[in-house]
Amino acid sequence: MNSLLTLDPYYVIPGPPLFFNLPYLKNDLKASIRIFPNVNNLTNFPKVRYETGTWVRPEDLNYYSQFVDACEFVNVEIEAERALFRIYKNEETFIGPISLIISGMDDCQADNDLINSEFTSIRTYCKQKCESGERNCTICKNLLHLADPEVLRPVYERMKNS
Repeated sequence: MNSLLTLDPYYVIPGPPLFFNLPYLKNDLKASIRIFPNVNNLTNFPKVRYETGTWVRPEDLNYYSQFVDACEFVNVEIEAERALFRIYKNEETFIGPISLIISGMDDCQADNDLINSEFTSIRTYCKQKCESGERNCTICKNLLHLADPEVLRPVYERMKNS
C-alpha cells in the first residue's frame, strides 16, 4: 500500500487484510476508499474460507460509510446491479440467502436476515488475524454458521415443543 500511495492515487480498493483495518486506513490515507460490497474475493486466487472475505451486508453499509467513500457493484449484469443498488441503498436490508447478493459465498448457507450486525464493527479493525494464524478468531465463521436455518431448526423445534 505504501508503494501504491507514492503514485498519489485518486482512490484505493483495499483487499485483505487492509479491508479489515479500515479505521487505520481511513486515518492515514489521502486517497478515497472504494469497496465492492457484493464481492467476497477480490482476486482470482481461490478463497479457502469464504467467511473471511471482504463482503458487506446491506444492513451494515451505513456503518462502513464512516470509512468508505464509495462502493461499486461489480461482476454483475445491469439488472442485477440495479437490484443490488435498490437493496443496498434504498431498502438497506435483504431477506434470504446471503449467497444471492454476494458472489463467492456459494457454499454459505446463511440467511442474511439472521446475521447479527452487532459484530460488524469487529470486522473493520480485526486486521484479519484469523488468516495469519496469529489469533484463532472465529467470529465471522460463527456469525454465518448461526445464521444457517438448518443449524437453527433443531433449536426452533425444541422451543416449539417446550
